[in-house]
Parts: sequence; structure tokens; C-alpha cells
Amino acid sequence: MGYHGFENPFQCNRCGEICKNAITFNLHLLEAKH
Repeated sequence: MGYHGFENPFQCNRCGEICKNAITFNLHLLEAKH
């Protein structure tokens, strides 16, 4: 199981949050408590 969503690469597969781009997606992974 990866961190990218199946249909949207900027959707977190762990919590479902949708990010705007690759930068915000990576920031989410670094800052979120999963």
C-alpha cells in the first residue's frame, strides 16, 4: 500500500486528504500524523 491514491496521485491513500500539487502532497506526508 502506497501513499498515492489510485485515481488521484495527489490524494493521500492513508487519510484521504486531497492536495493541490506534488509539493503540498509531500508536505502533507511530512507533517500529518498517520
